[in-house]
Amino acid sequence: MAGDFNLPADSAIFRDNWSWLQDAFGQAGWGYGYSKYTKYWGIRIDHVLTGPGWQARSCQVQSDVGSDHLPPFTQLEYSAVR
Repeated sequence: MAGDFNLPADSAIFRDNWSWLQDAFGQAGWGYGYSKYTKYWGIRIDHVLTGPGWQARSCQVQSDVGSDHLPPFTQLEYSAVR
């Protein structure tokens, strides 16, 4: 699952609803991973979440593509769940 959640990963709403999924940036990213900047601060509110069997091999926030958010680019690998 991927998209603009408008929530940081440490928010209670995020944890209550999506903690059963793995956060790709948490697995394979580095730095702050800010995907949204304002005049005063940055925050990571765009996420790639994976379920059982999926492993993030890399996750990087890309440069501006014409949106007010920066897109996370993630390389995923799947191995069958047993």
